[in-house]
Amino acid sequence: MAAAEIPADQDTRDLYMTFVSRDATQDHPEFEALVATVTIGDIKILNTTNKRPFVGVAETSGVLGEQIKYNVREGIGVHIGSDIIAEGSTFNTKNADVWFDPVNDLVHDTEADGYWLIGKVEEVQDADGMFTLLKRRFAIAGEGT
Repeated sequence: MAAAEIPADQDTRDLYMTFVSRDATQDHPEFEALVATVTIGDIKILNTTNKRPFVGVAETSGVLGEQIKYNVREGIGVHIGSDIIAEGSTFNTKNADVWFDPVNDLVHDTEADGYWLIGKVEEVQDADGMFTLLKRRFAIAGEGT
């Protein structure tokens, strides 16, 4: 993917960022999209050197070593399917915190060490178990209880 694909408009250029998918065993502190494959719509914590970690939603798919474009805009609605909701978690309260476990790629309804606050519940879970997340721009690290 060429850098020219990222919007050049002054008002939107910082809403999208490109990261390179790396193997978790490599020493690249500037990249934390450390997965073998990324699919459009995947949520990732994107950590860049000397910056706060971004909450990114993949706009493109790719594999190790490829550049992946992520939407890092604040306040976008992201539909969360039941396949990435951790067992026992429910999202039936509007504005409840949504926590992300980057190790297992699952969302949780409770804070824990290693989880990241990625947004709030915008629309509660429906009959199919899906809900809508109002995404943050920057992730906040959770703490153990």
